[in-house]
Amino acid sequence: MSDTPSREKIFGADASERNTRLLRIKILRGVDLQRRDFLGGSNDPYVKILLQTRENRNQTVDIAVTRTIPKTQNPLWNQDFTFRVDPTKHRFLFEVYDQNKITKDDFLGMFVVELNLNIPYESPGQSMLTRDYPLLKRNILQRVRGSVTIGLCYINPNPSVTGTNLPENENTQANESGFEIVNREDTVEPTAAVAETPLPPGWEQRQDGHGRTYYVDHNNRTTTWTRPNGRSTAASQRPQQVGDRHQIDDMDANNARTNVTTGPTKASRTATASASTDDLGPLPPGWQMSKTENERAFFIDHINKRTTWIDPRTGKPSPIPSTQRELNPNAPLPEHWEVRTLPDGRVYYIDHLNKTTTWTDPRVAGPAVPYSRDYAAKYIAFRRSLLRPKSHVGSQVEIHVNRKDVMETSFRVIMSIKDTEVLKTRLWIVFDGERGLDYGGLSREWFLILSREIFNPYYGLFEYSAIDNYTLQVNPLSGLLNEEHIKYFRFIGRIIALAVYHGKLLE
Repeated sequence: MSDTPSREKIFGADASERNTRLLRIKILRGVDLQRRDFLGGSNDPYVKILLQTRENRNQTVDIAVTRTIPKTQNPLWNQDFTFRVDPTKHRFLFEVYDQNKITKDDFLGMFVVELNLNIPYESPGQSMLTRDYPLLKRNILQRVRGSVTIGLCYINPNPSVTGTNLPENENTQANESGFEIVNREDTVEPTAAVAETPLPPGWEQRQDGHGRTYYVDHNNRTTTWTRPNGRSTAASQRPQQVGDRHQIDDMDANNARTNVTTGPTKASRTATASASTDDLGPLPPGWQMSKTENERAFFIDHINKRTTWIDPRTGKPSPIPSTQRELNPNAPLPEHWEVRTLPDGRVYYIDHLNKTTTWTDPRVAGPAVPYSRDYAAKYIAFRRSLLRPKSHVGSQVEIHVNRKDVMETSFRVIMSIKDTEVLKTRLWIVFDGERGLDYGGLSREWFLILSREIFNPYYGLFEYSAIDNYTLQVNPLSGLLNEEHIKYFRFIGRIIALAVYHGKLLE
């Protein structure tokens, strides 16, 4: 395929559609691609460009393919394509393949480009913005490495108008996107000055089903909302695992920001919070401080268009307001209560009605929740209703797993068992390389470790809901990250059934 046809043809949406623009994509090169020819040969890589709809990512609007570069792991395509796109409706999926004339082409990696990113208009004397995209896996079992460099810019509908004097609405949108229009002669390294800092080794950028960008640390198998970079301080760059139940993610802060600006009263409170400065001094340029409904401060980075709990002046998260009621030392104790002091000065409280003592001030604690035995009775009835295993399956089942790879080894063992009656027998867990007898402790530990891995967003099967990060939901993009996601969900169903049947805890 030559370069000329790809530049002349316009891919993508129909010209009659409204709110569309022409986007030029330049596929430059690939670096250090994964070798798929195990007989010692090199790759024959090419790139497939898929224009998709954002609402239904299984719907492809149009496809373009680069030429194949033979026998190399560092291909140089240097090929242009023109797409007609609607930035509010479309996105791009780039897939790299190794051409195979006998069998199907081998998958070498993929990456996604959202059109709500910072994409400028092309202009004479201005270099095209280029960026290196690390290749991602479709599932956790694949081996992928390397990156692809592409350039993106919108085509100016009026060639006589330069990028610095575009129509007012287009120029405003380009500036609000966060790009700086840089002339070639004004900088020594234009692309390096505009492009984002590359991710450290072992890191990967992903997006969940709500369009939120998060980052995966393959070294520690953790996820975080904060982009790691060399300029961040150690305090602001410590790992913030998405699965941490004790933190509220930045999207909650986005929701809080929306809430505090809906009404005039809350909007004025936001303006006051952002305009005021505390003892730490003013915020850096482009930053704003606001508060949630529970009065916790969060910070808005207008340059990178994100929110965070971390104060950019200190690198530490803002303190969480106390949810307890303020204690009035002069308020009387409830009826039948008495306060006493031990010889060492410690204060405790006596409940004469229930004949109990406590260290907790009854004026702080909330009303006692009445104890109900309904759940205990239902649980006992449920346990009695479970069917016992049939006699032909034996008395126990041995499950050998590797502690360092508990997810994959457990998946292989559990899914290899065809007769599910075997799973009703006594579980005998064996960790490879460890000596021990399982009299219940190893089984409990296995369920605990495995449940943390199953629900870890690192594997792409689950993601946190748009409301908060206390609840999980199935990741609608799990098929892109794991080709065998259906089998993994069946495996998860078996694990949950095992925990219920054997009375084990899942975290």
